[in-house]
Amino acid sequence: MRTDNAARQSRHSVGLLNLDRHGGAFVIDHARSSEADVQAELYMAAKQAGLDLKLEINLGKNYLRADAAFYDSQDRIYALVEVKRSVGNGRTKTQSRQYKKYEASGLPWRYCLGRDQIKDTIQWVIHVWTENQVNDGGP
Repeated sequence: MRTDNAARQSRHSVGLLNLDRHGGAFVIDHARSSEADVQAELYMAAKQAGLDLKLEINLGKNYLRADAAFYDSQDRIYALVEVKRSVGNGRTKTQSRQYKKYEASGLPWRYCLGRDQIKDTIQWVIHVWTENQVNDGGP
């Protein structure tokens, strides 16, 4: 039987991922994703769709740090995405400073609330890019 101290030593936390020792090895709990995991998967999906983006970019004097900024062939940003690790209760804080900074940017933006929303987020970005091209007289 394990003592409390032995049990405590076998369970470690790295960020939001819980690691357990099983047979002397650490095992990742895939049921929980970190925000960085979601950002990485969003990045990969965007690249596969042929979209250009930068992660963790600072914008303007109000110091908005966007999780993802999508830009066109002339390096103009046309859409922003704020990534959260999961949907949680399905609501976001509309009165937060971060929300207000995104609204004040004047750019189209949306939340990507976890892995399940990556596909819809990419489709939204493509729609915004298409609208941007039409409004700019592009192809």
